[in-house]
Amino acid sequence: MSADVPIIAAPCVKALLRAHPAYGESIPRLTAAGVRMLDPDTITSRGPDGLAAFDWPGIAGELARLTG
Repeated sequence: MSADVPIIAAPCVKALLRAHPAYGESIPRLTAAGVRMLDPDTITSRGPDGLAAFDWPGIAGELARLTG
């Protein structure tokens, strides 16, 4: 982990934007730096209005797992 501090990234990124090369190149770089990347499809959903909603209990659970 970077600086012995657990870091979680919970990206809210549409599939179209994830197809951009910069996104794909960033994931291994962040992971190598100790960032725990969460899958956008797992942690977000979109309502009928198109707005994203996060799975906060899932994100908090991952943070709890990382911090013991």
